[in-house]
Amino acid sequence: MARVDDNSIGPLYKHVFVPELEARLAFVGLTYNHGVIFLTVEFQAKWVALSLCGKILLPSKDEMLADVYKFCQEMIEKGIPKRNTHSLGFQLEYVEWLADQVGLHVEDRLKKIVKNLFENWMARPKGYRDTWAL
Repeated sequence: MARVDDNSIGPLYKHVFVPELEARLAFVGLTYNHGVIFLTVEFQAKWVALSLCGKILLPSKDEMLADVYKFCQEMIEKGIPKRNTHSLGFQLEYVEWLADQVGLHVEDRLKKIVKNLFENWMARPKGYRDTWAL
């Protein structure tokens, strides 16, 4: 069953479904990323709805758990703390994956905006806000 540990809810398949309960329990909006949070939540909600009505079939419980453990192992290898499990930063891959699941796409215009946000943040990670010369 899903548990909360250090701001991380899991195990959750793709940050949404509890593998033990398949499509009977889902969490929408746990992920947080810069620039595309509303689109992420919209696609997650559509994915859940399509799964609940049987238009999309989820992988088996074992396949979902394997995906979750692979994701967790990658976080450990990258040195990402558990509390950041649902933080996607500026990643668009997850949003594009969700879009593909529900038969939609992420507009190129939005991809460009997120890319620019990321580049500006990387250029000034501690001072990303405007500075004023007085």
